[in-house]
Amino acid sequence: MTLIIVGNIDARSVAEQINKTFGTLKGKRETPAPVPTLSPLRAESVSIMTDAVRQDRLSIMWDTPWQPIRESAALLRYWQADLAREALFWHIQQELTKNNAKDIGLGFDCRVLFLRAQCAINIESPNDKLNNNLSLVANELAKVRDKGCRKRSLLRWWRKRISNCKSCSPLMPYRYQHIDWAAYALAAESGGGYRAGAVSEATSEFPQQTDRRYAQSESTPTAIAGDGV
Repeated sequence: MTLIIVGNIDARSVAEQINKTFGTLKGKRETPAPVPTLSPLRAESVSIMTDAVRQDRLSIMWDTPWQPIRESAALLRYWQADLAREALFWHIQQELTKNNAKDIGLGFDCRVLFLRAQCAINIESPNDKLNNNLSLVANELAKVRDKGCRKRSLLRWWRKRISNCKSCSPLMPYRYQHIDWAAYALAAESGGGYRAGAVSEATSEFPQQTDRRYAQSESTPTAIAGDGV
């Protein structure tokens, strides 16, 4: 049994209450190791100058609390949110390609660090075109917020995800990522079956609500200026 206490407490009174309530139980009581956490990102711009990159990059980051996955219901919710993010990123990428956007490199990244889940849309662009390219991405996010993703685009993405779930190879990056995050550990074969079930149950309509919530929520813009800028 694990007892988790959150908030400001009187340590002495809590210890007395624990001894009074559980003192008759047999076994060894262990104090759990403290878990490091990160503070939430502030919804304000951050600028970083570094020689480590050659191309300017602007990242739009979403920062949310993260809880380890210990049950199937939480795993299903995680997968549904993960798939909705993929659908959002896929939609933006397809729209920019269709509109023949120039001098823009688009990347997407999600990671878990010390009980914070951080997802980002990364825009790599020459400095003089960064504002214009940011406007293109912002306009697409505004369209998702107001109207949702295009159904035709979502249907293409959905069919692609169903196809990927039939083979272990496309799933291996997800497995390595989830192990690195300590999110969960499933064999690739089993994980493919579970993930295919989550995708099949989702249908092509389900990402709309989550994607709109992403587009409406606060984000933290982070600009990284490359060498020579």
